[in-house]
Amino acid sequence: MLKMVKATIEQVLLERVASGWYDAEAALSLPRQLFYENPARVYGLERSER
Repeated sequence: MLKMVKATIEQVLLERVASGWYDAEAALSLPRQLFYENPARVYGLERSER
């Protein structure tokens, strides 16, 4: 299921960049926000240093 969601988001972002709605930087930051930063904030998780 998660793979399907990621593939759909990837396709939408590719279309948005191609049509000029988003630049590449914005398109690259959205998945990070959706799949890491927002859940980490909601659940109070800290980012580990690597």
